[in-house]
Amino acid sequence: MNEKGKYVFRMIGNIGADLTEEATGVKKLKNKQKRIFKIICISAAALISTFLLVAGVAAVTIYDIGFYLKQYFGGEVEMLDDMTAVPQNVRYESTNDEVKFEVVGITGDAYYAYVWIDMTLPEGMVDAGSDHLLNFDRCGFKDVNYLWFGMWGYSSTYQMLETKKAENVYSFFVRLNTHDKRTLIGRRVNLEIKNITLEHDFDPGYKILSVGEWGMSFSLNYRDMSEIIDPDIAGMMITVPPEERFNDLPDYIKNRSTIEYMVKDCKVSLSPISVTISINYESSDGKDAISPKKISIVLDDSTVISDFGGAGSRGKAGKGVISASISFKEPIDPDQVKAIIFGNATIPLK
Repeated sequence: MNEKGKYVFRMIGNIGADLTEEATGVKKLKNKQKRIFKIICISAAALISTFLLVAGVAAVTIYDIGFYLKQYFGGEVEMLDDMTAVPQNVRYESTNDEVKFEVVGITGDAYYAYVWIDMTLPEGMVDAGSDHLLNFDRCGFKDVNYLWFGMWGYSSTYQMLETKKAENVYSFFVRLNTHDKRTLIGRRVNLEIKNITLEHDFDPGYKILSVGEWGMSFSLNYRDMSEIIDPDIAGMMITVPPEERFNDLPDYIKNRSTIEYMVKDCKVSLSPISVTISINYESSDGKDAISPKKISIVLDDSTVISDFGGAGSRGKAGKGVISASISFKEPIDPDQVKAIIFGNATIPLK
């Protein structure tokens, strides 16, 4: 798709056209259908643009989320175009002592959200060649458990991007991941950043460039890229061997000779950037189950992609729910995923 086409497509996503499977009843579009669909979208955008001009509605800033996606995810251009079409274009700012943080977009799926941020610093604050040392004393979401009562758990991390967007403008993302049965879509979050620092690899100490706190509150209203799959694996037995158990588990769980349980039902949320699996289980010995620390996906060409993810579980007397997930460093094509390896079990998705 050309640049103009991508711009129009993002504009439609920003003003509320719902392109999800749930809303349209369309699971996948063939290449020819996609081309027709995009032409229709571009025509619709022209009509919408005319309406906005006639009505005197102020123009909406559309950010090129592709700048951020390509730096972090890499991957095929076509895959990134699909991701670029569904961001949440936002503009939340926090300014203090000439330092400005601006949330410029949010991309994600049901259980992972990437909040893309630009940080503008005063000229001369960062010495040439020290860009890669920029850091914070704190950068993450606060009061999450309080705001989301009943949540199993969450994690957040941040990472600076290598290429500056402009002189004195440094970009980074904050990633939020949850294992709760409720998705991230629609939740309101509070982002908190404290003290901009310069870490030194050769020095255990660090230099504080700017003392301050910056906060922004906003809702996660991006378009969910996930596809929900219901594998028919009721009755399958899953075993988690000792080497697949998290190291920080209590000894009475980590050192059990056998951890085995039966699947009652299973749901998988799959997107180009992550996979999350949720299992209702029952164990014959009446003991609670755990998730393996590593999850793998198997592609149609038998390629195996593995990573250490996060997990949450909730149970009593040998019955409960396990949820686990991993994110992908490079986008994958969900259509090419044929199975998930979970513990000793291979769960077919096709």
